[in-house]
Parts: sequence; C-alpha cells; structure tokens
Amino acid sequence: MAQRHWAACTHPYKRQRRQGVLAQAQEGVPDVFLEPAVAAPAAATSCTAGDALQLPEPQHIILLDDFLDAELAHQLREYYDEKMVLDQLRPPEKRAAWGSFDAPPDFRLFRTPAHAFFPPQLHARLEEALARYGARELGCCSVSPITLSYYVNGCTHGWHCAAPQGPFAFVLSLTRWEGRGFRGGELVMLQYNMWETDEASQKLGSTLIEPVFNRMALWDGRISYAVRQPLPLLAGLAQVEGTDDPLDARVVLIGWYNEPSLFLTGSLSEAEAAPGLEACLERLHAALGEPAPASGTVVLRLSVCGETGQVGGVRWLVNTLRADPEGHTPPWAVVEAQQAAIAEHCCAARFQPSADGGGTEITLPLVFK
Repeated sequence: MAQRHWAACTHPYKRQRRQGVLAQAQEGVPDVFLEPAVAAPAAATSCTAGDALQLPEPQHIILLDDFLDAELAHQLREYYDEKMVLDQLRPPEKRAAWGSFDAPPDFRLFRTPAHAFFPPQLHARLEEALARYGARELGCCSVSPITLSYYVNGCTHGWHCAAPQGPFAFVLSLTRWEGRGFRGGELVMLQYNMWETDEASQKLGSTLIEPVFNRMALWDGRISYAVRQPLPLLAGLAQVEGTDDPLDARVVLIGWYNEPSLFLTGSLSEAEAAPGLEACLERLHAALGEPAPASGTVVLRLSVCGETGQVGGVRWLVNTLRADPEGHTPPWAVVEAQQAAIAEHCCAARFQPSADGGGTEITLPLVFK
C-alpha cells in the first residue's frame, strides 16, 4: 500500500455538523428513523486569512421532502393511477411492460423503464427537475435511466450494494404513505460509524427511511440497503405485506446521479481557469499521495474574485469520504486530515483576473478511489 502523505495545515480548522442527514443505530436500539434535512446552504469554508477552516462532516445520506414541484409530483402519480386502471381494459400487448425481477429468495418486485411508462413530455420534466437539482446541489448534471417500481404483498428486496455508477443512488417516492394498506416498505441502510475512536468499537448502524410521497432519498452508492419487512430484519430479508393492489402499493422511482462534472459560471472561461486548476490539483495530489488516504467523492464550488483571482470561499456540495481503520489512526482523523488538505489547497489556488472584473464560480469534482 502506498505511504500516506498529508499536507500540513497552516490554518486551524474545526468540523461543522450538518443536522438531519445522518443517523446511526444506538446500542440497544436496532433502527433509527431518519428525518428529512431542513433546506439549508451547503457547508462553506471561508478562505479569508486568519479564519479557521470550517470542515463539514461527510454526508452519506441526503433526505429531502417535497422534492418535486407539487404539480409535477401529483401529475406523475395521477398518470400512474390512470394507466394502471386502464391497462386492465387493454389487450396485453398495449399494457405497460412490467418486468418481474425475481432472484429467490431475496428479491421479488415489479419494474419498468420510466421513459416507456410516462408520456415523453412528463418524463422530460421529471428528468429536468432531477438534473437541475443535481447541477445546483451535487455538481452532477445528469442521471441514469430512471426505473419505476412497485411492491405489493410478498415483494422482497434483500440486502444489496450495486457497483456505484455515480456518487449517489436515489429513490423518489410516489407512494401514498399516509393511509397505506400494507406493512413494511421503508428503506433500510447499513453503514459503519466512522467516528468511533478504535476499530473494535465500530458498529454497523441501520437507518430507516419512510417512502413518504414526494420524498427524495439519496445515498452513497457504497452503502448496502434493503426494503424493510414488517417483522425484525432476519438474515437481510425484507418484505412488503398487505395489499395486492398496485394502486395501494409502494411506488418509487429509482436511479443514479452520474459522475460530477467540472463546470464554470461567471466571467472566466475554462481555458482561462485551467492553469490555476491544474496547479492546485497537482499540489493537492502530491500532498495526499496515491492512493489518497480516504475514498469517496468530494464536489466543491469555489468562489473566485474577478479582480484578484483569489478564492474567497469554498462550498462543500458533496462529501462522501470514508476511511477504513488502519494502525492507530481512527478513521475520522484520516478523513479530517484529507478534508483539511483539500480546503487548504483550494483556498490557496490562484486564477487570472477576469477581463471584466466579474467573479466566477467553479464547480470542482474530486473522486478518490
């Protein structure tokens, strides 16, 4: 394994806590329900000389209520209801092509490509809403093909951890959760507690997320997840029990945000910003070593002053860094040191002044394998 190298930080630094985005199981409590995050700006680091570097905690789960515009969310659900009813009157070749995903004993559910189910205009509005949020808040400008799934009595979704196609997988619920006619259906996620100070004390925690209508759940694709059964989880098997009616089912849209992209808004062009970015990244990679101590995705938004070319501040849009225990260094210390090095070098980056004196925002993705 490559030797670890960390940049010495000339700034003092402290960790910010972001509320409502991460829950861990406590001793004696098997499951913790995750509450939606209050809409708030991404954690920010000031680059002003003398200010302490503000470092956010890694964020592996994001939960957002009322994700879509209410009109769009209800149109999607109403179209689902209408099509499911009318399909019973149509010949089989004109019905929605629901594929039954069966992989006994842990998987049984019904799914179909969303683009084939919804009208083109409605599907385009859904994709646009997802892409707009991704570009603004995650630095991800596109999503994978979206799948529409429903779960009725006997459907199961056991523990699963797909090979990540991007920094975040997502489930957007169209389920009428209040007054539902089934039990189970919550997302269950496992993750270790990286903030413990020694390897022996680390525990797997489970997080429960209820699929409330128009609730968006995004999570680090490295997290194992399942759909909860009504009884205590046994050997990872999860099952929905109750209704056989697809209109009263657990209905969700599933997909991935694709890898984040470098993009700029403001006065500098990519060609004008390239020398400053290349110099910054060369110094950062030299400081961290190869491979970097912690793995995951970090997406930053740098605010560059048009008159001086200096970076005035950094917003942390995405931070899924994690480290495995090694030696006597606890994982949280490894992650904090890497975050501090990232913040230090990004704050020290210098760009050419813009021709019109206007500022520039640079969305910078960093992927550590």
